[in-house]
Amino acid sequence: MRRTHVGSLAITSFLVLGVLGIGTATAAPTPAPSTGSGESVPGKLLLMLDASGSMLEADPSGLTRMDAAKQGLSAVVDKLPDNAQVGLRVYGATVMGGTPTPEACADTQLVHPIGTLDKTGLKAAINGFAAKGETPIAHSLHKALEDLGTTGKRNIILVSDGEESCVPDPCPVIKELIGNGIDLQIDTVGYAVGDKARQQLQCIADAAHGAYYDAANADQIAASINKLSQRAMRPFRVTGTPIKGTHDAATAPELAAGQYTDAITEGEDAAHQLKYRVKRTIPGSTLHVSTAALPKVSGVGGKEAWSLVLDEPGGRNCGMDASGQSSYTSLMALGVTSASSVDACNESESLTLTVTRRYGAESPAPAPFEIRVIEEPQVTNLDQLPGGAGRAKPEVAEVAADGPGTPVVGGTALSDALPITPGTYVEELVPGEASFYRIPVAYGQRLRVTLLGIGESFPWKTSYRDTWFTVGADILGPTARQAAIISSAALWTGPDVSEPQPYWTPEIRYKNRSDVYTDGAALAGTYTIAVAITKDSKGIGAVEGIPVPVRFAVTVDGTESGKPEYAAPMPSTASPSPSASAATPAATATKPVEGDNGSVLPLVGGGLLTLAVLGGIGYAVWRRRAQGATHA
Repeated sequence: MRRTHVGSLAITSFLVLGVLGIGTATAAPTPAPSTGSGESVPGKLLLMLDASGSMLEADPSGLTRMDAAKQGLSAVVDKLPDNAQVGLRVYGATVMGGTPTPEACADTQLVHPIGTLDKTGLKAAINGFAAKGETPIAHSLHKALEDLGTTGKRNIILVSDGEESCVPDPCPVIKELIGNGIDLQIDTVGYAVGDKARQQLQCIADAAHGAYYDAANADQIAASINKLSQRAMRPFRVTGTPIKGTHDAATAPELAAGQYTDAITEGEDAAHQLKYRVKRTIPGSTLHVSTAALPKVSGVGGKEAWSLVLDEPGGRNCGMDASGQSSYTSLMALGVTSASSVDACNESESLTLTVTRRYGAESPAPAPFEIRVIEEPQVTNLDQLPGGAGRAKPEVAEVAADGPGTPVVGGTALSDALPITPGTYVEELVPGEASFYRIPVAYGQRLRVTLLGIGESFPWKTSYRDTWFTVGADILGPTARQAAIISSAALWTGPDVSEPQPYWTPEIRYKNRSDVYTDGAALAGTYTIAVAITKDSKGIGAVEGIPVPVRFAVTVDGTESGKPEYAAPMPSTASPSPSASAATPAATATKPVEGDNGSVLPLVGGGLLTLAVLGGIGYAVWRRRAQGATHA
């Protein structure tokens, strides 16, 4: 039996970062996890500052732009974690500008090498140069790649007050670097820039999987870089044991329960497949296989589609999941399960997993992705477990706002999602940005996320009276399947007309797997929440790069009940990433999230979260899932 399902909402996740900050996030960055080889992969951050002659112009505060930028950078240094790997490069600081001579266009220096944080030395470097020259952005980014090396998570935060002055357009240079497989993220901050500079900086950020932010003074620069640096210092997002899939199932690598990394390269026929053998070590167990990836397509018109197919040795299908990518999508996550009406799917010692990647207008670089295998033993108390929860809206009290909300900085993907506890939060998101959070949910409980509105600090009536935003949320279960029931978005046009928008999971029950609409809520464990603003909001030109404070409440209803008992010990499904501190409401102390045994895929890239705009005001997702009949 095969069922096809057009899924409910899944929001766009642009792996981009917010700006003009919200203060210090509650959760501190954590060290990098193992890559599977036993070595840690620390993230490296290079701050890059424009020291061209235009930085001598006055800032609204009365300082020069250069002095304001230095103040902003110095304020960030005090908030960086002690184990941060950070450096500073400047351009335009030694050769007098006015004419883009070869000397002026090569004027870039690494004034503080990348290394473990030295606050005194870094501050001295920040204050040790003057503004005088040209704006050789492209050349400086080339040199920055040498600074960052060839391994690990590499991030650049570029602050500039003007456009490139040495080449016609730096963006094609960055696209070429990224197209050659350079694993790099560049975020750009435009400091009181004009339209041309803004377009160039936006293009650079888009090409390098980052985001563009506007800033007008030292405080806004500091807030922007503070948020960006917190995310940059978090673990390398693709984690697991390195493996290499093959084109032939007979020679494919064998995957037991655990987490793995691979990469899909380009195919000559615009499609590429990799195969793996998923090993069953417990008789009659259910195998849950998930993938996630960060597609390397940039710009409107580049589209990707990924799919997972799980087959038994005879070739019959056990499960399938597929996702198409719109121009707005950066993150995808897919999940399949072996539970089926086909006996061989439930009994064979191994199943064949096929991962397929297709792309459209652009030819992307190799895409790294993660594979996660969870093996769930047979249940011995099936008759005592409650039936599926169904899709009805829960009869629970509406969530009331608990104050203005605790400021948070969410993750950029599933892997670095910020651990939170129930409470009210606020995060500043720029249009096109999604932030990720994670929370444990037990059997018998239900997770609710309520979008409460735009924060009062947003200047609706003075600057953006004609602007509206479509804001959406999504929830993924431990196996990367869609877990939220509702599939609409909030449309906000101002603080007086905002209406809270709830999203919820059904009560977490083992037998939810009987229904394709609720099977994402069939396992207890860590659930991932994503909150985003679409990039097509009315008046977007006015708010490009401008932070919008989004308030939301997270509630876990119910107490633990209906827990399955297994015939064999349930292997740990915890993420290999180290846990971070949980963000909690301001009235309570920060504490680690507990009970993280069922963690969501800590993945950066790969299959489900796809956002499109429906009728200009809503969300719709294309997700086709052809899945074998699950156990009752």
